[in-house]
Amino acid sequence: MRTAAPADPLAQDGRKRDADAPPLVKKSKKDDQSGGSGSGMQSQLRLNEESIEKLDDVVDAPFDIWNNAFLHEPTDDDSDRIQASIEASNAEKDKREAAEIEKDKQEKAAAEQNEKIRAVRAAQLAKMKSGGNDQVLLNDVGKVLTAAETKACEDILILTSKIKDKDKRIADLKLEYGDKFKRYADQQKKAADLSRKLVALHKECEETVQRMNSAKSKLDENYKKIADIEEAERHTQD
Repeated sequence: MRTAAPADPLAQDGRKRDADAPPLVKKSKKDDQSGGSGSGMQSQLRLNEESIEKLDDVVDAPFDIWNNAFLHEPTDDDSDRIQASIEASNAEKDKREAAEIEKDKQEKAAAEQNEKIRAVRAAQLAKMKSGGNDQVLLNDVGKVLTAAETKACEDILILTSKIKDKDKRIADLKLEYGDKFKRYADQQKKAADLSRKLVALHKECEETVQRMNSAKSKLDENYKKIADIEEAERHTQD
């Protein structure tokens, strides 16, 4: 039988100090009011004393829990319960480790299988890019593809065929309407030339207007000078 652990010396020392300390005396409300101007300070002192008492209870609580829960003579039931808990924890740990090992094996096997499939697909796609019978290549690729992927490849081949047909139709249209495209290009070029000429003509017109305004200003100045001369001659004759 194991002996009980000794009580915590810190807790005993703390309780001893509490027992040796003089009891806290609480003041009545009447005593606080009789203090006059010092009543506020007395109230604060009383609150501080109450807080200290509550703090003592909080500090003592962990030691009480320790004494009640752990400082007792262990029984056979305690030993059995502890041993069962240890065994259950070890079993759970072994189970997790086994699950991790199995998961790693599955992931490794899946990665290897995916790598093989990617290699085969890459080889088949390389063949498709290099040319050859589309249907034969599709059958070869279909051996390593899922049904959905095979259907997608078929759709791609159909779309590719449609694109080729459209490209051929566009080439035929270009050939058919080649002259029209050429005439349209010539008209676009003529329109661009005409636009440049119009811009140049507009600039020339603006310059002409500026010259006309300048000449008009000079003509107005000459008319004013003539009028001044005529006015001076009239004054001279008078």
